[in-house]
Amino acid sequence: MFQDEILNGKGAEHEWRCDLEWCGSTFLASISQIERRGYGCPCSGPVLSEHMSRHILSELTGFTFRKRKDFDWLRNKEGNKLEVDCHCEDLNWGFEDLGSIHDERTNSRFLSDEEIERQKEHQAIKMEECPKRFDLYVVIPPEIGRTKRGLEDYIKSRIVEGGFEDKIISKEVDWTRFPGKSSNRAKLTNLVRRINLTYPKVRCLAENFNDRLDKLPWDCGEGHPEVLVSYNQAEAAIKKGKRLPCRHCSKKVPVSIEEMHAHAREKGGVCKTNELPRAGRSFVEFDCLVPGHEIHRCRASDVRNKPDRCWCELCEPPPRERRTITTQIVRALVVKHGHDLHGDYPGRNDVEMNVTCKECGQQDDLTFREMENRTGSVWCDACKVRDRLSKILLIPRAE
Repeated sequence: MFQDEILNGKGAEHEWRCDLEWCGSTFLASISQIERRGYGCPCSGPVLSEHMSRHILSELTGFTFRKRKDFDWLRNKEGNKLEVDCHCEDLNWGFEDLGSIHDERTNSRFLSDEEIERQKEHQAIKMEECPKRFDLYVVIPPEIGRTKRGLEDYIKSRIVEGGFEDKIISKEVDWTRFPGKSSNRAKLTNLVRRINLTYPKVRCLAENFNDRLDKLPWDCGEGHPEVLVSYNQAEAAIKKGKRLPCRHCSKKVPVSIEEMHAHAREKGGVCKTNELPRAGRSFVEFDCLVPGHEIHRCRASDVRNKPDRCWCELCEPPPRERRTITTQIVRALVVKHGHDLHGDYPGRNDVEMNVTCKECGQQDDLTFREMENRTGSVWCDACKVRDRLSKILLIPRAE
C-alpha cells in the first residue's frame, strides 16, 4: 500500500510500505516500474549488490541510506534525473555501487552497445558532479567481490580513507536484519519445505543464517550424524533432484585406517601403514607374508572401491583384461614351469624373452603370450622328447 493519496500518472514515484509482516520497509517506486519488474518491495525481488551496500552502510553508521533520484543538479543530457544508489542526508554521503551490469567483461551479454555508452555517459556525469556535492562520495567498482564480507571490508576501508572513521559505530554487520528477496529465516523455511516434499525426514537444525555460504547443521533423517551443508549446497541439490549432501547417505564416509587393517586381515596378511594423512589419497602398503613376494602399494580409496585389485598380484592376480604385467609376474610364471628368466619384461606381450630349462639347460625364446598359453604343460621341447622316449621304451613288445 502507498502513502500518497493522489496518483500523478504511472511514471511518478510514490512512497510505498511493504505489507509483509517480517519486512514492513518503505521504498520509492512508480507504478510503471512495479508493473515492468513484476514486484514492488525489494524484499520480493532479486537481491542486488546495492541493497547489500545500503544495509552495510546503515549498520556501520546507524543512519538510514536510501536510493535517491530527486537531485535537480544531477541530470543527463536529455534533462532526466540520475539516481544515486546509496545516499544519507544526515551525513551527506553518496555511494555508487557498480554491480555486475557495469562490468565491461560481461555487460555486453545483457546490454546493447547503445545502452553501454549511455551507462558510461551517466557514470561520467556522476563522477564530475557528486564529489562536489557530497562530503564523501565513493564508487564501488564491479571488480570488488560481492560477498558480504568482501563488500563490508571495502566499504569500511573507504570510509576510513575518507577520514570518517569516527562515524563507524558498529564493527559488525547484523545480516539477520537484511531485507533481501525474503528474510533469511523465510528462505530457509521455504527451502526445508521444498526438500520435505521429496525427503520428509530431512530437518535443518538452524533457524536462520547470515550468509548463503555459511555451513548449517542438518539432519538427513536416516539416523546419521548431523552434516554441515550451506544454503546454496542444499538448494543446488534439491534443484538437481538429489538428496541432501550427506556423506553417509551417499557412501562418501572418509576412508579410515581401520578399513585398511581389516582388508589385510581378510586376505591373511598385514597392513604396514598406520595412518592416512590424506584420507583416500594416501598410499598404503600390504604384506601378504609369503616369502619372496613383494610389498603391494596402492591408494586407500582403491581398497574400498576395488578391493580385488588391492593385494599381492602373485597371490591374487587381478583380472587379465586389466592386469599390469611386471617382471615379477613373468619371473614367477617362468619359475613355476621350471625355467629361469634372463633379463626383464620388455613391456609388450609379443616380444620374446630368453628362458633356460633348469633340468636340462635347454634355452628358448618365448613371448609372454606363449608362456600363458603353455600354462600347465611342459615348456622345454628337449624335456618333451625325453619324456616321450622314456614312455616308449617302457612299453613291453608284443610277442
